[in-house]
Amino acid sequence: MKYRLKDRAMQAKLDAISNGDFSDRLQETALDNASIVVVSFGESPCECCKHRYVAIFKKEEIYEIPPYTPNRWNLYPEVTPPQGAMMRIKYHDTTSEDRKVERGFAIFDCGQWVNDSGYPKFTNDIQNHVVWFRPWIGPDEEGEE
Repeated sequence: MKYRLKDRAMQAKLDAISNGDFSDRLQETALDNASIVVVSFGESPCECCKHRYVAIFKKEEIYEIPPYTPNRWNLYPEVTPPQGAMMRIKYHDTTSEDRKVERGFAIFDCGQWVNDSGYPKFTNDIQNHVVWFRPWIGPDEEGEE
């Protein structure tokens, strides 16, 4: 299982001060029956302790990242798409009045959706879009369009 903070900005800041170690250590955390979660992370400047930082969270501040399921529609950004693979996508702009669902294709590359020429698929803020993705259906696979 993989975990992420609900507050993505905080997770990004904790990763910034620890060179990504916070997210790595969060994955090692057991969330079973605990009401709080303690994450020790970052390289210690001395030999007296193993980690430099300790962060304490309520269990509700952390959520499990759903796994990528190739034979179903996955919701981005909750599910991270495979890197560099062409995906069918459905999306709509949440700032648009009609909320019309568009269909197309895109490649997830270096943390963003791009077209087959490598240009960003979404010219305005990706946060304004709801995106579902899945790979192309093969000839022996059944599935909704």
